[in-house]
Amino acid sequence: MADSGKSFRKLDRPSRVAPMAAVWASIVVAALAILTAIDAAAGPNCNGSPTTTPATMPAAPTGKAASFLDQFNTTGLTVPRDQLLRGGPAKDGIPALVNPKTVAAGKATFPDPDALVIRVTVGDQTRAYPIGILNWHEIANDELGGVPIAVIYCPLCNSASIIDRRIDDKTLTFGVSGLLHNSNVVLYDRTDQALWSQVGLTAISGPYVGRSLKHLPFEIMTFEAFKAAQPNATVLSERTGHKRDYRANPYVGYFATDAVWFPVTHTDARLPAKSRILGVKIGDIVRAYPLDEIRKAPDGTITETFDEGVLVVKVGDGQDELAVVAMPEEARIVYTFWFDWVAMHPKTQLWRHPASPATAPGSDSAPTSQP
Repeated sequence: MADSGKSFRKLDRPSRVAPMAAVWASIVVAALAILTAIDAAAGPNCNGSPTTTPATMPAAPTGKAASFLDQFNTTGLTVPRDQLLRGGPAKDGIPALVNPKTVAAGKATFPDPDALVIRVTVGDQTRAYPIGILNWHEIANDELGGVPIAVIYCPLCNSASIIDRRIDDKTLTFGVSGLLHNSNVVLYDRTDQALWSQVGLTAISGPYVGRSLKHLPFEIMTFEAFKAAQPNATVLSERTGHKRDYRANPYVGYFATDAVWFPVTHTDARLPAKSRILGVKIGDIVRAYPLDEIRKAPDGTITETFDEGVLVVKVGDGQDELAVVAMPEEARIVYTFWFDWVAMHPKTQLWRHPASPATAPGSDSAPTSQP
């Protein structure tokens, strides 16, 4: 399938790059130290039962997880078992939120004005999900505008996505499995105990293996901007029932370098590993839109026309600020680091602004509606 339109964008073909060098030992030690600190900070959960402690964590986070996988429904598993790695905490050691408390944005004292939030609108309801909270919980199972949704954020790949939790006649509730694939959180649903990939975009085991849930548009912005625009909207409360310092970010050092803590199955040098991109899958088209390229467009906005509909993306001045203004109903989208998107989707196209030179051997073009 090809997308339709009047003009052409530069799209780099993927290139084969040798697997990442064997530097994982030292990187994993650093990763485990951070994850141990996160797990140790857990304290009692909202039901009063203890969460995982460092004493119950594995000695190393990167071993094969065959026995660990026995906790889940692995029927039809599409990922090789030795690629599913333990990230440190046990199953639910990072506690997903369910029906979290909210407060009016105009009255909220958390998060700080310059802190990033994920803005989601469903129907006539809008809510902000602070990344400071999601750093510690990774999933918020919520209901907005009468629709059951999950807001997912994986700090290891800076990946944000919003899904409708309904499939067929079921409404799923998601938890954090304790597993990683290509350094990305692996979710599990509490109905079938099946595994789901956030950046892979599908269920990787269980009754819905290979299927995707509906994705919803979102915006990443500062809380100050959110609060000014919609003071009557709501924001997640820091009263989650868990002991966390939501103003502390344990990943500051990780974000400051291009180092990746956990192994990935494919690398690609067309962009630096931690380049911010919007990953999009529409029909057979799989494409990465670097935010730095979108900023070159007038008003930092691009419009792409596909057979299925129109995608409109706008980026802000901040490194992580973007808005998915419009998207086709069938689109699957995730904001993430380049290294994780291309590991999950090795044949991805790379969108370039027409003013940008091709940086990989060879380039091809696809029609779009934006000159």
